[in-house]
Amino acid sequence: MAAPRLKILAVALLVVVAAVALSPIGRSVCCLGGVRSTLKTELRNLVVAQEGFHADSQRYAASLGQLSLRPARHVQLSLDTVTSRGFRARSRYAGVSYDEVAGVCGVWVGDSSLAFEGFREWEPECWYPRRPLWRFGRWRSTEPGR
Repeated sequence: MAAPRLKILAVALLVVVAAVALSPIGRSVCCLGGVRSTLKTELRNLVVAQEGFHADSQRYAASLGQLSLRPARHVQLSLDTVTSRGFRARSRYAGVSYDEVAGVCGVWVGDSSLAFEGFREWEPECWYPRRPLWRFGRWRSTEPGR
């Protein structure tokens, strides 16, 4: 009699665990570090590619097509601003539900007018575009540099 109940309890527990893992909250708990790490890694790769392009042509690439760079699956890279003295770029996860979970990451190089507020040059950082972010001891309700 105890064996059938134990089996039912085990199946119910498995269903609950699967439901949590597939929900946005569950994904944020189990996968957030990996997604944000991937976003930052892709920005670091972009910085290296841009610096190589700059070494060859004395300017930064105005589009991603000019660089020999293939971002990881589901990662979208964008160059916000490119000048002769620097650039500013962002990365985000292409999964719609991950925008609020993983946020958006950005990096800037060169001209300090391109800097994201509070970010250091060459260092990718992430923020949440649709909700406040606790950073440097205060809540910020908008994205950096805006």
